[in-house]
Amino acid sequence: MRTIAARIHSEYTDVTAVGGVAVPLDEQLTGGIRTPLLVLMASVVILLLIACMNVTSLLLAHMAARQREFAGRTALGATPMQLSRESLAETMILASLGGVLGVVLARWGVATMLATVGGNLPRAEEIGARPDGVHVCGAVGTCDRCPGRDAAGGSLLER
Repeated sequence: MRTIAARIHSEYTDVTAVGGVAVPLDEQLTGGIRTPLLVLMASVVILLLIACMNVTSLLLAHMAARQREFAGRTALGATPMQLSRESLAETMILASLGGVLGVVLARWGVATMLATVGGNLPRAEEIGARPDGVHVCGAVGTCDRCPGRDAAGGSLLER
């Protein structure tokens, strides 16, 4: 900084005082709101983990309650693959409805947040629900096949 100030002073002799302040780029871009945003993000992640654990627990309880139905259908000739497909279809319907509701709530929440404190947020025009985040959530939702396998073929610990 001193070297730059000396060069400016040598080129422009009529300028008497030259100075500057170096600000890190991330602080320039996020302003003083970095810490509150990190706390908000951490609380959202914790809330989503709790919600996912609750849904998984409900699905496992639902499948455990249907053990007699699955046993009867297996006795009538249903294969474990057919039972797994049925439970996967039920899980996919639940995941799809949850995903649509999540996208709607995310867009509404972002719009509400920007209307409330949009003037105080740096780069507020870039805030939004990004499509790649929606795709990741959808991919994670389709990987939940454990309740179907557990119901179709017995406990995972017995194999």
